[in-house]
Amino acid sequence: MKKVVILFLPWMVASSLMAQESVQMQMTNGENVLLPGYAVDTMVSSPQEHRVQMSYPKSEISTFSFSPKIEESAVNLDKADLHQSDNLLRSVSFLKKDNGALPYDIVVDAIDKKNLKLVIPSVASLSSAIPSFDASASYIYVNGKKWSEGDKIDLSKVADVKLVAFNGDVHSYTLQVVTSKNPLLTVKAKEEVTSQAWAKESSMKIGTTDLGTMSFKGKGKHFASGLKNNYRIKFDSKKSLLEMTKNKRWELVSLDGDPSLMRAALAYEFASSLSGLAWTPNYRKVDFLLNDTYMGPYLLVEQVRVCKGRLEGGYFVSIQDSYDEGEDFFFAKISNMLFVMKDPETGSRGAGLIRVQDKVNDFEKLLYSNGDYSAMIDMQSFVDFYLINEIMKDEDAFATDCHLNVREDGVIAMGPVSCMNKSFGFAGVSPEGFVRDRSPWFVELCKSPSFESLMKKRFAEIYAKKGDWLDKIDEWFEEGLLQAATNTGVWSTLDAKSDDLSDQEDAYRLEVSNMKTWLEKRLEWMKSEIE
Repeated sequence: MKKVVILFLPWMVASSLMAQESVQMQMTNGENVLLPGYAVDTMVSSPQEHRVQMSYPKSEISTFSFSPKIEESAVNLDKADLHQSDNLLRSVSFLKKDNGALPYDIVVDAIDKKNLKLVIPSVASLSSAIPSFDASASYIYVNGKKWSEGDKIDLSKVADVKLVAFNGDVHSYTLQVVTSKNPLLTVKAKEEVTSQAWAKESSMKIGTTDLGTMSFKGKGKHFASGLKNNYRIKFDSKKSLLEMTKNKRWELVSLDGDPSLMRAALAYEFASSLSGLAWTPNYRKVDFLLNDTYMGPYLLVEQVRVCKGRLEGGYFVSIQDSYDEGEDFFFAKISNMLFVMKDPETGSRGAGLIRVQDKVNDFEKLLYSNGDYSAMIDMQSFVDFYLINEIMKDEDAFATDCHLNVREDGVIAMGPVSCMNKSFGFAGVSPEGFVRDRSPWFVELCKSPSFESLMKKRFAEIYAKKGDWLDKIDEWFEEGLLQAATNTGVWSTLDAKSDDLSDQEDAYRLEVSNMKTWLEKRLEWMKSEIE
């Protein structure tokens, strides 16, 4: 039996919307008084107790009772839907402690809603799950069966949830589970995963496909336990992952900090559309599970390597703000920019390093003396690389992970692009202003009439397709929403009211709308400056 807790408020005019037909009180003078239900200001019911607040003098009341509760045998679930305060659902929860397959708690707000929808990652299955209902109701029925605390329910299809009030009034809800469409990539590491050393003899699979053993490590100077980190994968032999070209080396890009989870993929798509860049990494969207811990949505990306199917020959070099231990590097004589050799298998040491250094220094001599350097660089690659970075205005544009390829014929070509995860108006950055000042090379190149002519022509082509890129963002919205919902479950990236998909959609739509607006303003500002 539920405990009844009576809370007496200061004497005031009662204003409750309680549907309880009557409340009976026995007064201290022995008189029985039958009050209308609106004498009760509020009543909150849980499985353990009724908590009642009344505007009535406490000193005058001896006992307190409700109208009789409807018997379970008399409940009619086919009654017309009638919402009242004693068949109110406040929230539905699926807790990890009750549902071991879930990677995190899910709490769906139900106030002022009838159709509830939640998203779970591909790692979990809620075909059979234990919910918790925060509700005021005499009975709860799920799919026509009376539900009790701890009961499992079938969520492989839309669940029909009915709350029955004390007097038999029925209010209905629907509850639907949607699963992320991303394939599940699973890694089990035998050693601690760090950014300093490879965790060897790790295992990996995608979906149910066992990919065998590989080496696994964190990536980046900001790697730290407990964060959504980037990772690198190294197989002993070449493998094709999700229909991408066979290779030993791959990367997992975390999309950390991007509530839209679109920015990096948009950058790769944009770069792929420009013919001036010889190669752009392919990617696939995945859900990532590391040692049984769900890490959220990631991009599985082809790591930049000099090999068939990726950078076809030459040397892969990157302009950086720092270098890692063991990497070969040099500082350019005039610009003093740091160049790091990024593909040791191509023979960075010795002749390779010297050749790249000589090519860079020879180019800079001509660049800074107004000489003819046209034969030394792939001008179209410089133009395309420049425009991609300017349009997207990535926070690291030109300053770090600025990649170039010194080809076998000695020509310097820019690219491929890096993961531009913090772009497209990330963190409120203005759509106005150039970022080329971060690059001594592009400051000089923008003074060149030949570079300027090519750049204006290419920008006009890009601007003409502005609508296509805005449409692409809209096209990805539904898929992105599901990913953002699961990412929020782990990393709280969306500022949503609850885990109900409608709440998350409101927050996600605002984020994506802001990104689209920023891109439109950015292109318009650049058009006014370039033309």
